[in-house]
Parts: sequence; C-alpha cells; structure tokens
Amino acid sequence: MAVSLMKEGSSCSQAVLTVFADELGLKKTDAHKIMTAFGGGFGRKQLVCGALSGGVAALNMRYGSEEGSDADGKTLAYDKVNLFLSTMETKWGKTDCRSLLGYDFSDKDAAQKAKDENLSAKVCHNLVKDVVQYIESDFISENN
Repeated sequence: MAVSLMKEGSSCSQAVLTVFADELGLKKTDAHKIMTAFGGGFGRKQLVCGALSGGVAALNMRYGSEEGSDADGKTLAYDKVNLFLSTMETKWGKTDCRSLLGYDFSDKDAAQKAKDENLSAKVCHNLVKDVVQYIESDFISENN
C-alpha cells in the first residue's frame, strides 16, 4: 500500500506513516499531513531519508512518551528508533536521502538525471517497502 501511495503522489514519509495510521489511532489524513515536509529528506533538502522519518514517526506513536515525566516511554522509543536506524543503515549503507540517491537535488541537472533514471522507483520504493516491513514486524512482535 505504501508504494501505491507514492505512485499516487504521496512522499515517502507520508506513505510510511499513513500505512500505520489506523493501527496508531490516527486519521489517515492527519498522518499524511503531519509527514508532508519530511519527504525528500526534510523538504527536499535530502537530509534524513523521508521513509526513515516515517518509520521513526510510527515508532514514536507506538512507543513514545506522552508526557515529559515519562522517562521509560522516552527510553523505549529511543531504543526502538536506534535499532531501527541501525538496521536500515546496515542494509542500505546510509540514512540520508542525498547519499542513498547519489545526487544532490540542489543541482537542477542532477535532479533531472535522478528523475530520468527513475530513482524514486529503484531506490525509494524499495526502501519504503523495507521500512514498512520492519515496522510491521516490530509491531507484530510486540503484540505476541
């Protein structure tokens, strides 16, 4: 479903969190809106990968602290996110959009080359699939 959302125009970050919206008690439209500018590595700045940001948001919604005094919730969320990011970095080699795609989108020619090479489908769609599978697996293991 996440890749389908991307094909319909959603960013990587929006696609990831929206897939988990119902399970996390969010309206899909709210999940989509929350993650808008996380796509493309924070507003196309190509910093932290948007798919990873969507995964972090899902983990935060599931495990995060509801109040500042909830140190245990914060620690659990940090631990979950650290494991998630380490796993993705081991598999993908990097966690930033620019390195993952191999182009600097601030250079219009490079951005066009990435588009011509269909990197969204070749890289982003696969990374989104991996993130969704990881989060699904984490959520299932926590339910057992």
